Amino acid sequence: MENVIKGGKLEIKLNRHITCDSCKGYGSLEVNEKCDTCNGNGHLASLNGNVYFSMSCDHCGGTGKKTNKCKDCHGSGHTILPEKVIVSVPPGVNALKLSGKGNTVYINDRKVTGDAYLYIDYPHTDRGVTLSDGDIYMSIRVPFDTIINNKEIKVDVLGCKEIMFRVDTEKQSGHQYVIERQGVTDKNNAYIKVFIEFPSNKLSDDKISKLISVMEEVYGSPTLQFNPENTFDNS
Repeated sequence: MENVIKGGKLEIKLNRHITCDSCKGYGSLEVNEKCDTCNGNGHLASLNGNVYFSMSCDHCGGTGKKTNKCKDCHGSGHTILPEKVIVSVPPGVNALKLSGKGNTVYINDRKVTGDAYLYIDYPHTDRGVTLSDGDIYMSIRVPFDTIINNKEIKVDVLGCKEIMFRVDTEKQSGHQYVIERQGVTDKNNAYIKVFIEFPSNKLSDDKISKLISVMEEVYGSPTLQFNPENTFDNS
């Protein structure tokens, strides 16, 4: 996933099929002698009652001449060329065209080399980060004091990318922020859910009392008191 987000270099191994120059892919070479099977006609004929059948000779391939197995390719018509290629992958790209790195064939006695296409398979979700068509989706927890102080947040995306944005004090915990042009490329967006995280360490009674006092000033006195005995029975 890192290579998709920030780009990078990949080393890939190709096994290219290179058509034999000697036999041009046929795997055999003609000999200037008549085929013994079809007597140089290139086809075989037979008569079944009143029906006449004609078919191409299997031994000479319809040429009417003898053939010998090509010594250069041992009759396969091609050779395998292993090749290592270093590919630069731009951010957000998961498919590349490698010009001139495909197989080589003969078309009408003309040697033609094709292209290779590289498709990068990567996990779409990794360590809480999801990629979808170049957009980034993730969730973060933000301390309560950062929210109320309206501080700017810096989000590290798998060590590949940093996203800066400011939270809105009027948004509830779990709100999804849309940060435009901050996806894998500047044509994509980042979607970040922000959950408010309250202090995990145990507060003293004095600090709890002060915190309650401040919250009551902000929200007003609570109108509902929780009683453990007043629970719902869903059975």
